[in-house]
Amino acid sequence: MTFKWICAAAAACAFVFAPTQAAAPGAGHHPASRHAAHPTAANASLSIRALSVLPTGPNSVTNGAATTNSPFITPATLPCVTLTNTTWSNGNAQVCGLVSAYNNNVTAYPGIRYATAARWTQPKPNVLSSVNLTGFGAACPQAIPASNPNLQISEDCLFLNVWVPPYVNGVPPKAGTYPVMVYIHGGAYIEGAGSAPTYDGTAFAGNNKVILVTLNYRLGVIGFLVGSKYKAGATGNYGIWDQNTALHWVSDNIGAFGGDPGRITIF
Repeated sequence: MTFKWICAAAAACAFVFAPTQAAAPGAGHHPASRHAAHPTAANASLSIRALSVLPTGPNSVTNGAATTNSPFITPATLPCVTLTNTTWSNGNAQVCGLVSAYNNNVTAYPGIRYATAARWTQPKPNVLSSVNLTGFGAACPQAIPASNPNLQISEDCLFLNVWVPPYVNGVPPKAGTYPVMVYIHGGAYIEGAGSAPTYDGTAFAGNNKVILVTLNYRLGVIGFLVGSKYKAGATGNYGIWDQNTALHWVSDNIGAFGGDPGRITIF
């Protein structure tokens, strides 16, 4: 798999592995450009401001429970896809989603667990069985922002979210129908989540006929701190390994949602 950076300016880059790039975002509430794109190479040189103490208290959770006040609606008939890639599923995993509360024609699959990982270890692909999704998964450990005091956090946080454009005549799209855009959130590697309201994919997918994927990756000391005395063979950069694993999940599974694995843009 070959990756290439395409930059129009220092803070406006796209990281692509595709013959053609997806359509540009239209008007509406979509992933904002205020977070500059960042390299996703496993050997990236990082400047990390470590969290001295992991957050605890009423805003913390110890599992991958979905956050409250989810912007989704459970329809009478659940939209379901079947994942058959045996790296990521049992070979016949029915993954049933929701619809957006902002536009009931946009299908959403929030809180798909793409990997699991013990602390300071590389992620392992999560093998899915059939599941009915109920909302976003927990964000990775970070300081709770004043702008989002109800943010749920957990070390069990390796989730991604998929928004699919409206069905044509009620028929789910076939593999290869839509280009795919994967948004890797910013936050100086110490904060952020793919579930942030700023990154809601309703208008993005609904207006542009593009499948949007957002994701979580480990942050701060959990994502990047490693000492040579801690564990033999520790590699560091676990948050980057998470991103890499999520991208492989998208490449292998996005066809089930109607996406084209040959047209994926990372931004």
